[in-house]
Amino acid sequence: MEKFQLDFLLVQDFFAIIALILLSGLSTSSSPSFELIGVILLKAAALFLLTIFLSNIFFPRLVHALSHSQEILFLSSLALAFGVSAFASSEYIGFSIEIGGFLAGLALANSIESTQIVAKIRSLRDFFIVLFFVLLGMNLVFADIASVLPTAIVFSLFVLIGNPLIVMILLGLLGYKKRTSFLAGLTVAQISEFSLIVIFLGNRIGHVPDEIVSLVTLVGIITFTLSTYAIMNGNTLFNMFQKYLSIFERSKTVEKVSQNGSDYKNHIVIIGAHRIGGTVIKALAKHKDRLVIVDFNPDIIQELKNKNFNVVFGDIADPSIQEEAKIDKARIIFSTAPDYEDNIIIIRNVKRHNTKGKVLVSARYEEDIQDLYKAGADYVFRPFELAGKSIARILKPENSKLLAKLEESKSQKEKSS
Repeated sequence: MEKFQLDFLLVQDFFAIIALILLSGLSTSSSPSFELIGVILLKAAALFLLTIFLSNIFFPRLVHALSHSQEILFLSSLALAFGVSAFASSEYIGFSIEIGGFLAGLALANSIESTQIVAKIRSLRDFFIVLFFVLLGMNLVFADIASVLPTAIVFSLFVLIGNPLIVMILLGLLGYKKRTSFLAGLTVAQISEFSLIVIFLGNRIGHVPDEIVSLVTLVGIITFTLSTYAIMNGNTLFNMFQKYLSIFERSKTVEKVSQNGSDYKNHIVIIGAHRIGGTVIKALAKHKDRLVIVDFNPDIIQELKNKNFNVVFGDIADPSIQEEAKIDKARIIFSTAPDYEDNIIIIRNVKRHNTKGKVLVSARYEEDIQDLYKAGADYVFRPFELAGKSIARILKPENSKLLAKLEESKSQKEKSS
């Protein structure tokens, strides 16, 4: 599902940035024209290309040179971000400070220290997010609420219901199952934060009246609140409405890519083929005929399919995908995905239809372990805990010979390569 969420966000951000560029470029002109719009877009393209060039050549080296001190890295990153923002919004360039902020993030994105920079500024980012929403509330004119409330309700209903319907129709036409379409649709049941920025900028330069700002703000408050609960309870909502959602699903879907039929029996189902799952699959490669691998990444599925593994492409929480993987006939069901709700669904469905099958699941948080055992899991593991215990076993003084064997194995691999 993360794939669709990321795609939606990228598309929203792309069009929002274009809108911001046009608004900020037209703010100084009382008579916009196609010629002026063309000049603005060409200037924006040149600025983006310059930023991309510098972010690949100059900025990574600069950041790397400053990264030996965490304090200097933090301060220089902020200085670079504010500097690029100020440059983009200067009278010589003529764009808004919001575009400058986007360019600043783009400038720092290609450095290997970008992850550390994000970790360092997270608390500052959260502080500014709080200020943004405080400013949002301050700009809400309560005197206008009564007049815009009916319109706000209509727009909110369109966003909360219409947007998911559009997504479900499109994904259904593309061949995805109704569960995938439904859960992906819930992620767009709210207006984008970027839309608020666009509206505020339009109001600041005089293109958008205060009444529209109040209307969009109210729609944002309503959709943010309701969609959050809808997303958090997506599986529950799907179970409530799934019998009405079949019209959004084609008879042949892309979420069913099995390698050699559906005659699986007494097999091992591995859910998730990345990281832990990938390591397990490599270790059991000699027994590939007994494995059925379920994953939602089409690239991984295609790679495993080319290696003659039995694969099923789709979301394991979908009952039809569970049926395709034949979890009711499996000897072991091993879920490497740490998603709590999906693992609860898997455990309950397996125990309902396959009393002999053993269920092994992953847990992200320690407090989830007891709930997973109560649901019927046969074994619950935490990847980081297992990794820590394995390393501790190697570091014990009485196991010094084991470390020597690992070093010897490493030397043999280096010689063979």
